[in-house]
Amino acid sequence: MIVKNSGFRSLLIGLALLFPITLLAQTRTTSPYSIYGLGEINNTFNVKSLSMGGISYSIYDNGSINFSNPASYAAFDTLSFLFDAGLLANNVSLKNASTSEKTSYASLSYVSLGFSINRWWKTSIGLVPFSNVGYNYGYVENINQIGNVRFYDEGSGGINQLYWGHAFKIGKHLSVGVNMGYYFGSIDKERSVSFVDSVNFLSTNILNTVSINDFYLNYGINYHTKINDFDINVGMVYSNKSELKANKDEFTRTFVPAHTDVKEYRDTISYIQDAQGAIVIPKNIGFGIMISEKNKWKIGAEFQKQYWKDFKSFNVSDSLSNSIRLGLGMEIIPNYNSVNSYFKRVSYRFGFKFEQTPLSINNTRINDFGISFGIGLPLRNSRSTVNLGMEYGQRGTVKNNLIQEKYFKFSIGITMHQRWFTKPRYN
Repeated sequence: MIVKNSGFRSLLIGLALLFPITLLAQTRTTSPYSIYGLGEINNTFNVKSLSMGGISYSIYDNGSINFSNPASYAAFDTLSFLFDAGLLANNVSLKNASTSEKTSYASLSYVSLGFSINRWWKTSIGLVPFSNVGYNYGYVENINQIGNVRFYDEGSGGINQLYWGHAFKIGKHLSVGVNMGYYFGSIDKERSVSFVDSVNFLSTNILNTVSINDFYLNYGINYHTKINDFDINVGMVYSNKSELKANKDEFTRTFVPAHTDVKEYRDTISYIQDAQGAIVIPKNIGFGIMISEKNKWKIGAEFQKQYWKDFKSFNVSDSLSNSIRLGLGMEIIPNYNSVNSYFKRVSYRFGFKFEQTPLSINNTRINDFGISFGIGLPLRNSRSTVNLGMEYGQRGTVKNNLIQEKYFKFSIGITMHQRWFTKPRYN
């Protein structure tokens, strides 16, 4: 046995080491709703799943890495090596009852590797974001006998997850899997209350940083069978409630407001450094089913529930509710073996999602719904694919003095599919 394309594989390994550094440095949200809890929770979808309404639990495919369900790694070919990475760009329009603004950002959204250890044991390694924080807003309120008071909030950062997943085949139809991972990252928040019309009151500034560094486990199962010409895949995922080790720094000071951004600080009210505590991540369950005809079409649906009522940060609960997500998606390939038309070999994807987020503000539940579509472009003389995905959606409402977000996401990803070993050939 000899190794082919060793230079190409070396390039992939180099990219895999470089991309995580880029991933950690990016702005990944500009949502004011990320002020709550651990921020905006990232559903771990690759570009293919994003284009199909976020369905992923029941995808069992040897041509992509589905890190949402670790049992799906069992579909990898024995001699194959997969590299998958995606880039996300998001354009967001924010508005309330009186004002509106637009914002945008782009970031690397995930990077992963997948390969076979033997015929019944497959593995995947990757880095994906778990939560994103990114907001910056303020407002002025007139209070009797005090005057104008300015409230300002700013936050940044997020939590990442580095995983090492394993899948095992049990018989012909069943596979089970586990992602052993590591949560790490920090969230920085700043809050100020400024008495801009009076020199008789000292204003207050609070800087808060929470860092998480701890391990986690999540589990998956997939049952796949064939009925006539149709493939049936049923997938389930579960992660138990976890207490993650965390550190907190908090610095509270008084200051005198200035006409510039420079604050004149006076006294330190409190300083907490490296306080030890825990962040409670609630349990999560999900279920999906997919029906497909090989290299022709597939259609699937899935359900997810996460128990965010159990979330705690340093023994303090947040005003979160349990979240629910529903997804529907499909993929069509007009003619996988077409010789005359490239576009008949292209995969066309469509989807719809609805999410009842953990947020309930001013007695109003914050919901998120969107439609998505995308294409998979096969590379010539290769099983590799360039995937493009788009999603248009809306989160929140302008009712009850809240903020509505309308977003357009564009994702591009590449899945490199290479054979690691081939038998030598002699002419």
